[in-house]
Amino acid sequence: MNEIFRFFCELLLDESGQNPLHGIIAAGAALLERDPEKRIPVEAVAAELGLSYARFRRLFTRAYKVPPAEYRIRRRIEKIQSLLTGSDLPLKEIADRFGYADVYTFARQFKQCTGITPGQFRKR
Repeated sequence: MNEIFRFFCELLLDESGQNPLHGIIAAGAALLERDPEKRIPVEAVAAELGLSYARFRRLFTRAYKVPPAEYRIRRRIEKIQSLLTGSDLPLKEIADRFGYADVYTFARQFKQCTGITPGQFRKR
């Protein structure tokens, strides 16, 4: 579909009262969640869906109330939380597995999202 057609689709609702682009944006969310260990660029997800980055970001933010990059981080942190409670893996190994440059970067982002460090979360 071209951008003009997609623009007009946003203005219309299908028979169920839903925006027809909702399915496309949901597919984008699924792509962002698919491999949390890999950092698939948001631009690549938008391109795969046939949307420009700006358009995908705008529609995604409207649908999910957060930008796609933040959504991906939150979902990654949720998966890490499960791993922290369900395993004794060292933080270094978890950081490596999820593509963080080092434990410091991982711990900083984890704390930004949860308010506590990964070590504190694990001790709970």
